[in-house]
Amino acid sequence: MPQVPCWSCSQAVYDIASVCPHCGAPLKPAVRENPAPPQAMGPAGASAPPYPPRQQPVPEYPAYPAPPQQWTGPAGAAATPYPPQPTLREYPAPPPQWAGAAGAAAAAPYPYAQYGYGYPAETPVEMAGEFHPLAIHKLVVMSLCTLGLYEVYWFYRNWRRVRERTGESMMPFWRSLFAPLWAYTLFEDVDDEALRRQIQSGWSSVMLAVAFFLMSATWRLPEPFSLISLFSFLPLIPVQNTINQMAARRGVQPNAQFGVWHIAVMLLGALFLVLAAIGSLLPAA
Repeated sequence: MPQVPCWSCSQAVYDIASVCPHCGAPLKPAVRENPAPPQAMGPAGASAPPYPPRQQPVPEYPAYPAPPQQWTGPAGAAATPYPPQPTLREYPAPPPQWAGAAGAAAAAPYPYAQYGYGYPAETPVEMAGEFHPLAIHKLVVMSLCTLGLYEVYWFYRNWRRVRERTGESMMPFWRSLFAPLWAYTLFEDVDDEALRRQIQSGWSSVMLAVAFFLMSATWRLPEPFSLISLFSFLPLIPVQNTINQMAARRGVQPNAQFGVWHIAVMLLGALFLVLAAIGSLLPAA
C-alpha cells in the first residue's frame, strides 16, 4: 500500500489514513490522478479526444440508410432524394378490352377508383349525382308503350341526380310533371356537365327544348295530328346519348334491362295502341 510523508512530523504514513499515528495531526485526503489514456484513443500524430470521452447525445431520429444501387438513377443523371416522398398511386394498366382496335386510340379514358390517394377519380360505378344512363332503345320502347308517361319518369330520375350533385333546393316531382316547362333547364345542365368533362354534345338546348314543348302540346290537336305527341321522346334521344357518353367515362354501361314491370307495361301499352288503331279504322256511328 502506498505511503506518504506526514506534513507535521515527516513520518511515513499510509495514504488512506486520516490522522497521523505518530503525532496525531490530521492528514489531507490524497487526490488520485486519471491514468494515461491508452494508445488506441487516436492515430499517431493526431490529438486524442478527452479521456474518458464525453458521452455524445443520442440523435432524436436515426439517419437514413445508404440508398441502394438501383436508386442512384442512370449514369450521369441526378438521383432522386432517398427515401422518396410518398406520392399518389399510379394507375394500373387498362385491360385489353379497353384499348380499342389495334392501332386506334381508346374511345374513352380508362376509369379507376382511387379514394384516399389525393383526389377522387371517376369510378366504374353508378355514383350519386350522375345523370341516369339509359339505353336508347329502352327509352324509345318504354315511351311508346306508356304513351309518353315514361318521359315523366325519365325527367324525374335526372332531376333527382341534379339535386344530389348540386344540393339545390328543388322538387323533382313537380319539375317532372311540368317537364315541357323545365326541359330547357335540364338540357342546359346536361350540356354544361358534358363540356366540363370535355365532351361535345353537338346539340342545342334551346332547339331541343322548343321541339319537346311543341311535340308534347300536339296531343290537343285533332286526329291524326295528335299522334305526333307519341314521338315527343325524339328530342330526348340526343340528350340521353350525351348522358351515356359521360357514363362511359366512368365505365358504366347504359341500363338496357327490362324487368317484370317493364314487360307488363309494354304489353298493356301495346294492347292499348292496337285497340286505338282498330278504333280509328272503324266507321263513325
